[in-house]
Amino acid sequence: MSLMPALPRSLAVLGLSLLSWQAQAAVFEIDTFAVTRNGTVIFNDTFSDGAPPPSAPAFSDGSPASYSTAGAFGPESGGLLSLNTANGVLTTNAAGDARRSLRAALDTNTSNDPALLNRGLKDDDVLRLRGLFNLGVPVGPQLNGYGIRFSDRAPGVLNQAADLQVLFNPVTGNAEIVWVLQDFANGVVTRVQSANLLLLSGADQILLQIDRPDLTSKDFFASWSVLSGGSVIQTGSFATGIGLFDGERFVRAEFLAFSAVPLPGTVWLLGAGLLAGLGFARRRRA
Repeated sequence: MSLMPALPRSLAVLGLSLLSWQAQAAVFEIDTFAVTRNGTVIFNDTFSDGAPPPSAPAFSDGSPASYSTAGAFGPESGGLLSLNTANGVLTTNAAGDARRSLRAALDTNTSNDPALLNRGLKDDDVLRLRGLFNLGVPVGPQLNGYGIRFSDRAPGVLNQAADLQVLFNPVTGNAEIVWVLQDFANGVVTRVQSANLLLLSGADQILLQIDRPDLTSKDFFASWSVLSGGSVIQTGSFATGIGLFDGERFVRAEFLAFSAVPLPGTVWLLGAGLLAGLGFARRRRA
């Protein structure tokens, strides 16, 4: 019996699988992204000029600002920036799990030179990062979500990142807020703390916040507030800190959105199987 009639069906399945990745993309919206250093807001992006990242408003001192980006952001309209993971790039998390991600990292100084500690976000600064998002509640079936992070990202280097994320967890089937250490240097993801996202009636936005409050400690802490019509109606926090400044004197501020995707090897194996089947069918016909 020839295997050829089954081949078009298999190709159709493969095509539908590829299309399903696109269909499972997640779309979120960010309202504001702000960085505070030593009690002063040094950067505040309200996404109100219609120019999505890498474009950015100036720093508070008037100097120009920009983002380093992965993926295509936008549109930016009505004071909101759209984050569509279908427009993200294929990446992995620290543990090597496949993701389609959008990421914008504010371009700040990454020098460890003690003479430049007055520039960027350094280990002699009290720091705060805030990201205000429209309250998109992530849904399944695959892991997806959005969040903010402090990282030690420099050109061509990323060792650690402290992520505060809102995500859908396919294991529990719940929307969660998670506080995560991404240790890219050692290939480990540590879920430090998590909480189910339990929403009160009328909730429409969520403010994610990461603080480094104490100059004597390298620890960063996470908290969040749920808003309704601009008023806070619910708050939460995680008591366990994540230590950064591990061999470097700087951090950078980022926001991101992501969706899990099947491992590239899965598609490769399916494609290889189809080719093998095609070759076998040709030999049988010969």
